[in-house]
Amino acid sequence: MYTAAYLCSDLEVPRPIRSESQKKSRDFLLTFCDTKSVDLNEIELSILEEGDSDVVLAKTLAGLAGEPMSSEAREMAEGIALGSENPSAFMDAVTALSEQPESNEWQLGMEVAQNQDERRKLPAARYLASQLVACDLSGGCESNGLYAQIMCRSTNMCDQGLSVSKMIQNTSPPSDWEFIQRIYNHIKDMRSTQSAM
Repeated sequence: MYTAAYLCSDLEVPRPIRSESQKKSRDFLLTFCDTKSVDLNEIELSILEEGDSDVVLAKTLAGLAGEPMSSEAREMAEGIALGSENPSAFMDAVTALSEQPESNEWQLGMEVAQNQDERRKLPAARYLASQLVACDLSGGCESNGLYAQIMCRSTNMCDQGLSVSKMIQNTSPPSDWEFIQRIYNHIKDMRSTQSAM
């Protein structure tokens, strides 16, 4: 809901339409964002008023990205990344953890990196794998889903009708895609273990 409110509250329909991809994106946004029937700012504000929600806490932590986290903040971010069922909170926590200075770098996924090249690519691969986890949490990642439409705007692939997974696969070399899938499975396993505790 937060993502939909965010997407539609800042509705930017590309003009002029220069490609088939932009046309597909425009058509989706105009259909999805029925701004006449609901005040999207009210939805966003009502979500943000819940100060102890995962969304608000993770958004606050993401705002600190790049600055060293205290052990308490890191524990909170890891708890959200491994336990929240909210896709926005999950991605904000991942962002906060992923953008830590090298001395405080998040190690999640290092266990599945098989060589130096994969260790070097870990932050980018973990981010893409996290997008797939967020898709699992939210839905909307099939070819005409919300997240697929958001992603296709940045990859200029809206005319191809691809799912989020296919867009990531199509923009990644095969060895990177295989690594992304291993990290994705590792994150799912870690989240499953965390929820069982």
